[in-house]
Amino acid sequence: MENKLQQIGNRIRDIRQIMEISEEEMARVTGVTVEEYRKHEDGLVESPFAFLYLCAERFGVDVGVLVSGESPKLSLYNITR
Repeated sequence: MENKLQQIGNRIRDIRQIMEISEEEMARVTGVTVEEYRKHEDGLVESPFAFLYLCAERFGVDVGVLVSGESPKLSLYNITR
């Protein structure tokens, strides 16, 4: 579980840095202190869904990208003509 938390935290950090968003802004967006936000990025605490949702919303990505590292895919579809 700890490894999974670190992976999620690393994805959040990587996206934040790529988008050049400060830790302070993300802490404000997610409603936590900067110190608490850093714990999420470091994988030291389990991030609740609301936290992940707010991060994903700010980054403009699906929550699944933060959790699994992959974009959601449609695995089955039907075409009706």
